[in-house]
Amino acid sequence: KMPSLSIPGAQRFVRYADHLETLATLIKSTGIEVEAFDGAREDSLFPTLPNEQQDSILTTLETYRRLVEAAANGGIDVRRGGSQMAWWTIRELGLRPPGDVFSLIGGEDVIEVYNAQSIQIFRSFNFFQCSSYSLDEIYTHPWWELYDRYLAISKFMQSAVELLPQKGQPVATPSPFPRHNVTEKRGRRKITTVIESSCTGSLHNSNGTLEGD
Repeated sequence: KMPSLSIPGAQRFVRYADHLETLATLIKSTGIEVEAFDGAREDSLFPTLPNEQQDSILTTLETYRRLVEAAANGGIDVRRGGSQMAWWTIRELGLRPPGDVFSLIGGEDVIEVYNAQSIQIFRSFNFFQCSSYSLDEIYTHPWWELYDRYLAISKFMQSAVELLPQKGQPVATPSPFPRHNVTEKRGRRKITTVIESSCTGSLHNSNGTLEGD
């Protein structure tokens, strides 16, 4: 469980919007196009979410922004340092990945990390090359609201996630899903991407409880 930030409700959205806009600027500085919001910021779903979920989003968003800034200032190529940045993010959020998971990830692989609510909390920069979603949409929607895929594949993926251990040591599974297409439901360009998963792994907190994958 992410710690509560104890931020008054009126300030949450201002802080959220600031992080998104700063992050979008950082990403654009690398030559990748991404928007903080899709249209007017007032249309964001964020203010309608429960306070606990808003606090969780702010925690993961602040961590991601801080690490992107640190990587850029440290001369790390953020467009190619996905594994290193994923490791930093996971560690900063107090989570533990499987010990062998990064050995299963190739240098050009897109890396995504999702929390227990199926909302993406980390993505390598090459993710944005196959996405037309705004940062706001990514942080406020679970993946099944964002992508269309064959029902059989969705059921297969859900079953694989349900088999991850709820307690204990994190585990990694090589090539857990068959090759398939996904299409954006609401993205500006409705991009279709071929998914060929190299691995998936569970993420556990310090108590050994499953917190994401």
